[in-house]
Amino acid sequence: MAPGRKFTPGSNRPKGDDESAMAGLSPRGPRLALLIMGALTLAAVIIVVINLGEIGAFAKHATRAQPSWLVLAAASQIATYLCIAFVWRLVLVRIYQAKSILNLFPLAIAKLFADQALPSGGVSGALFFFHALGQRGVPRQQAFATFAFTTVGFFAAFLFATIISLISLSIVGGGVTALAIGAALFFLVILLLVTLMTLITNFYPIFMRDWFLRIPGMNDAIKLSSTAIKQIMSGPGLVVKATAIQFFVRLLDGLTLFVVFMAIGQPALYGICFVGVVIASLTATLGPIPMGLGTFEAGMVASLAVFGIPVEAALTATLLYRGLSLWLPLIPGFFIIQREFLRMRSEPDSYQDQ
Repeated sequence: MAPGRKFTPGSNRPKGDDESAMAGLSPRGPRLALLIMGALTLAAVIIVVINLGEIGAFAKHATRAQPSWLVLAAASQIATYLCIAFVWRLVLVRIYQAKSILNLFPLAIAKLFADQALPSGGVSGALFFFHALGQRGVPRQQAFATFAFTTVGFFAAFLFATIISLISLSIVGGGVTALAIGAALFFLVILLLVTLMTLITNFYPIFMRDWFLRIPGMNDAIKLSSTAIKQIMSGPGLVVKATAIQFFVRLLDGLTLFVVFMAIGQPALYGICFVGVVIASLTATLGPIPMGLGTFEAGMVASLAVFGIPVEAALTATLLYRGLSLWLPLIPGFFIIQREFLRMRSEPDSYQDQ
């Protein structure tokens, strides 16, 4: 695809240098698929063994909660994966061609597993996502652009939700100075990365020195990123839609916690639940611990306690929420990702004709 070219829904798949560019970023072959699947399986076993206490606590509290409310909370979490699949579909309709939400829905669950089982700043989930879309006939450049649109929408929604939550905590005297500083630094790093990629897009290759471009895969990565950024800049309306849907996912997470409180017989205001989920996500993101183990729970319990929720009820709700949003989805995610990697193994050259 030539940089800056605009696609229309249903257009033919583009061919050219961008496809070879993605080849430099997307390792393929049956051995790699087996290695990644093996690493994910081992990581999943280690995570489960290390966190048997938390999983056991979740099971203990789940048996005491009202099942009908827990089913509703689980439905709310399922809706978040449907929303993510819907964002992917919106982007694919714009830059390539429509894909079924039901076809993309399992990928949303499996991507969670890849991101959590092998903490890598989202790289493991991104690689899985590229390969999985490739198995569904999406060219590499379009798969990369879909991930880029989704990522921009995610961080924009996360920033908006974080600002709302920090303001809410400051109003009730929650002492958010450290959190605010950490959040500011986090989003500053994201802004610097976006600025750097924009400079590369506008001034490439003048901006780069030969030694930098000789780094293996760097030239291909720049081409992919450059094209994706130009597509994003040419489709601001799509970015707004992706951001709005990603923010709605945050609202659904708050709804899940709200319903969990109903399940344990401790009603809580929805706004408090929304803030609790966002602050917990923020503390997990800023913390160095994989999967936010401990930091997520501490952030949620602390933020809920600021609003007057009893600590025992806050801890119970947190463990139940964590079980519904993390531990239970890892089970189908494990089997889905195994299926996808075995599919890659049987069709290692599925990208080559695109």
